[in-house]
Amino acid sequence: MLQRIQTVFLFISIIVAIVGTFLPIFYATTPDKVYGVTAWDFSYESISHIGGWPVLILFILFIVMNGTTIFQFKNRTSQMMRIKASYLVLALTIVAQGVLWYFWKNDPQLDVIPGWSFIIPAMAFVFNVLAYRSIKKDDDLVKSVDRLR
Repeated sequence: MLQRIQTVFLFISIIVAIVGTFLPIFYATTPDKVYGVTAWDFSYESISHIGGWPVLILFILFIVMNGTTIFQFKNRTSQMMRIKASYLVLALTIVAQGVLWYFWKNDPQLDVIPGWSFIIPAMAFVFNVLAYRSIKKDDDLVKSVDRLR
């Protein structure tokens, strides 16, 4: 059902991921300017580095996966598989953020400092684990009742 606790945890992880798309992945400072690179940034005028679009794509994929997982409440095994798949997407998001930071860090003209968006996948991961545990507990309860019949 939609009023179960796992729905709340999945909804919170979606909100966290949406907020993560707007928070800076890192700050790149030059002697002239400070750039806050978010997932929505695609290019810059004078700096020829990759923007945050890989992170944006992975965050959107994660949001869509968890959004559809909420409405799979009648099929708990499908919910559990989707949450496991979203673990992989979160891991890929962390890797994409690290690669993006590494490419920007190698520029000698820039001083790169990690932003708040680096902790967002970890927070979403925690809420996904809580949702998975709740779904697993519901599934175990239903199976135990089936054994009693």
